[in-house]
Amino acid sequence: MRPEDISDELNDIDPRYIDAAAPRRLRRRSRLTAAVAAVLALAVVGALVTGGLRMNSFAVETAVYPKMNQYSSTSWGYDRYLTSMRERRAYFERARGLDQYLTAAVPALLAGEAGENRLCSPVNVYMALAMLAEITEGETRQQILDLLGSEDAASLRQKANDVWNACYTDDGAVRSIPAASVWLRKDMTYNRDTLKTLADVCYASSFRGEMGSESYDQALRDWIDEQTGGLLRDQTAKLHMDDTTVIDLVTTLWFKARWAHRFISDENTQETFHGAAGDRTVTFMHQLEENGVYWWGETFGAVQKGFKTSLGGSMWLILPDEGVTPEDLLRDPAALGFLLGDRDSDSSKSLRIHLNMPKFDVRSEAELSETLQALGVTDCFDGAKADFTPLGASSPVWVSRVSHGVRVTADEEGVEAAAFTEVIGTGAAMPPEDEMDFTLDRPFLFVLESASGLPLFVGVVNNVE
Repeated sequence: MRPEDISDELNDIDPRYIDAAAPRRLRRRSRLTAAVAAVLALAVVGALVTGGLRMNSFAVETAVYPKMNQYSSTSWGYDRYLTSMRERRAYFERARGLDQYLTAAVPALLAGEAGENRLCSPVNVYMALAMLAEITEGETRQQILDLLGSEDAASLRQKANDVWNACYTDDGAVRSIPAASVWLRKDMTYNRDTLKTLADVCYASSFRGEMGSESYDQALRDWIDEQTGGLLRDQTAKLHMDDTTVIDLVTTLWFKARWAHRFISDENTQETFHGAAGDRTVTFMHQLEENGVYWWGETFGAVQKGFKTSLGGSMWLILPDEGVTPEDLLRDPAALGFLLGDRDSDSSKSLRIHLNMPKFDVRSEAELSETLQALGVTDCFDGAKADFTPLGASSPVWVSRVSHGVRVTADEEGVEAAAFTEVIGTGAAMPPEDEMDFTLDRPFLFVLESASGLPLFVGVVNNVE
């Protein structure tokens, strides 16, 4: 496919710049809501898309994103693209070092009822927590720093900015867009320097309006829908900021990319997926990977399917052995390490792989307040202990809700995923000599990994509809 054909199918984003919000004095005891969307999910903040949205009347600050040279197959265009790619790679190494956070957070974020589909965007939640740390102080902030593995606020600012840039790609072939926003009340005082830091570090846009009003709620929903390509519309329809909300922090992550080698729809078949909720006949896609690489551990096997362009990243598909559940792998330190990027090439083999995987569209929603408290972030939820001094509030403020929504779809063309966070084959056996089948016909895990190696989205697929 020609690059221009790809560009035609991906929406362009019209980025805008960030101003600062004016400070005013807070006079009421209120709650704070924090939101993260990654987009996955849902995973989130970035450029606003033009089109006369209702939220424009509330905009105080809008974010401008880095410009990227577009992917091109022409020699001149591709040289420019490679130059841009090399510049982006400078962020990749600096974004590493999240092992402590990921090892603790991913199993917790994926906890839930056995047999359910569960998704999370670790990067999306990370960015939301980085924003939360910026508006807190003292022990409240320290608990967040400890979870994220940062020594102090300054090092977290640098790491969060590096993570954002390492995840960001918008080159006409791959779209990976983290976004963030701050939703302010019109009768509240704010610290100008704090808002400016959020804008500079997290590319956060700011909006101001009447908390509890339907028009302001709709502006919030519209913003998230624009940042996530409408992928989370069913989930955002329920979002509401009540009249006691002091500030709503929202992060999103939207990912859309084509496979490097697409599946052929004419080769699809109807097969049985042996899900946790029972057998179901679903559409399976089939492809021969001539130069595939099979990976294995003691209780699982895995393959990697790449996206178009070297900045596109890849999706890892992890199949537990018969009798082993995805939940078992999340409890196994070695398997979890593999999931999060600690992979030993000695446990891999190049061979022809017949990949058979179901088309899927999975989603999940979670309220993360208890999860974060179990991970050690407790004071921000307690009105008697929470320290939100950098926010400029003159009366107690605390977090009342942390909502996380994620959706991931995979078909013949590629993958699309989004997340938001709101803070208010065979298994371990050695593969055959030259050729093998890798069939995802029972519960499995996946990791949607950026080119920098960061896990943008992680999911447990127990059932396929």
